[in-house]
Amino acid sequence: MDSENLVYGIKRKVSYSFEEAVAKTTACLKSEGFAVLTEINVKQILKEKLDQDFSNYVILGAYNPHLSLDILKANLDTGLLLPCNVVVYESPETGEVFVTVVDPTAMMRITGQEDVIAFSLEIQSILFRALEQL
Repeated sequence: MDSENLVYGIKRKVSYSFEEAVAKTTACLKSEGFAVLTEINVKQILKEKLDQDFSNYVILGAYNPHLSLDILKANLDTGLLLPCNVVVYESPETGEVFVTVVDPTAMMRITGQEDVIAFSLEIQSILFRALEQL
């Protein structure tokens, strides 16, 4: 599959339908120790709240309690940057399906704390490994 590095994450084109991609992404995250705490169906919310049509787009809130514990111990305010977002969407132009994963290191750099950044590198590695399973 095609992958693209973003400044704040990594994006991968997958060969699944949108629904399959959401299910497989959730399963890959779980296999790496992440729970999906939230699933925000952006298409549904925009239709219900604004009567606007939008392409298939879901934001998954991935959380690994074991990994986040060290970051929270180092700085309780880092909870503002949790959970890690994973987005699954269907391009309205091409119908291609993409999965994007936030780079937790890019997020944690704003704290300026080297120990927090170091912890986030482990989380980054595991999240990106989950994406590679797709």
